Amino acid sequence: MMTDEGPLGLVAQLAEHRTSNPGGDGSNPSESTNSSGTTVPPAQAEWAAFLRKLDEARINVHCSESSAWYRGHADASWKLLPSVFRGYTSLKDDRKSLAENMTSDISDLKNVSRISYPDIMNISSFQRSRIRDFLSEINSAKLRINKSKADLDEVRFLRSEMFLLKSNNKLPSITPDRLLAICGLHNIDIPTGNSNSNIQMYLRAVNMGELERAIIQCEDRLRKDRLKLSSARTKIEMVPAIVPGEREAFIEFRFRWRESIGTSWELLALMQHYGVFTRLLDWTESPAIALYFALKHYIDLYNENKVKGATIIENVNFALSKSAHLRIPCLWVLNPYKLSEKSSGHKRIFDLDLEDGHDYFRSFHQSSWPYEKALPIYSPWRKQRLASQHSMFTVHGLSCVDLETQTKTRKGNNIMEKIEFSRISALYGAAELSTIFPVDAYSVFSDMDNLGKYVNEKFIID
Repeated sequence: MMTDEGPLGLVAQLAEHRTSNPGGDGSNPSESTNSSGTTVPPAQAEWAAFLRKLDEARINVHCSESSAWYRGHADASWKLLPSVFRGYTSLKDDRKSLAENMTSDISDLKNVSRISYPDIMNISSFQRSRIRDFLSEINSAKLRINKSKADLDEVRFLRSEMFLLKSNNKLPSITPDRLLAICGLHNIDIPTGNSNSNIQMYLRAVNMGELERAIIQCEDRLRKDRLKLSSARTKIEMVPAIVPGEREAFIEFRFRWRESIGTSWELLALMQHYGVFTRLLDWTESPAIALYFALKHYIDLYNENKVKGATIIENVNFALSKSAHLRIPCLWVLNPYKLSEKSSGHKRIFDLDLEDGHDYFRSFHQSSWPYEKALPIYSPWRKQRLASQHSMFTVHGLSCVDLETQTKTRKGNNIMEKIEFSRISALYGAAELSTIFPVDAYSVFSDMDNLGKYVNEKFIID
């Protein structure tokens, strides 16, 4: 099954493996020649080229020495989105009539939020109502902030005029009417007079202690108004971050499981394992495991059509003629430490079971999750199956856009890289994984059902 040489051991062996049997891919592409002058079949050459790209990708994301994470996709067009978001960030045909209203809601949301959102989100009517309520709260908070800033500017201006008069005896620019208005608004005692009274007399009569008190009150009111705005923004950002039904699914699964469960993150990982849609995205430290998931359909096709006694190249060419219905797969390479730095400011993988204040249920459904972008985490559920897969996770935060979009910058993307297969390289890789260095369902999942299938296929089924 798996080698004992660490996550990269098998891929290193695959890269070194060479077959001496020439062959074509059915479309007569030109053959290549290796450094020793030996003709290399196109299938093998393309597989070797793919492995070189894998090494280059690790270097490009600065993982040549540190551990990279990998994820295999059977379809290269799939986005890096957790399962719970896939239907949430697109519209089904029967909901397209809501597109205009949804687009308006999301557009308003983008104007007040720091989070990046997809153009269309399948938000519920309750979410739209909540968004509009919080938008009203945000607009009111902005008005209060503008008023508080204006009041603070006025009392500070009055103080500066008093300092100017005392320091160099220059004639101040403030008018008596403006001075009286400021003092009246902030309950600053001043001798009564008329608008023709001498402004210098007014300024000298202002109680400096009461003026400083008014400044402190204005600063405190502005601070509170800004906190209210920040709170309203946090609330509105949590509304679209929670997929309709996500909370209820967690509660229902927890109730129905009826066995001892540890933390809420352990339960979420358990839900992911059993096919419940969650905000977790599976990764692995082993490229061989990622290759298995990317090439699973090609492995099945190769094994269904291989002929005993034929060479790998001959079997690959035969399977290639029947592969037109299969999607083009891909492999993703991620630097989890750079992702963590971008998401949290820390170059580390998070163990959320040890992080105070990071409980899944409380953070996402009762309070507020602090991270906008996806966060790399250790697997909370530590069972043999996950250990055999070298499993890790990213947990999507407030942003519902795919992980590739989250990590892009104007200069490109040095956090992750995508490598696509050609059909022939996918089939040759499938042959290598299933024939020369067997990676099968049992070595990946380590369960009894797949052990039974493995024994049948190896010894019983012809």
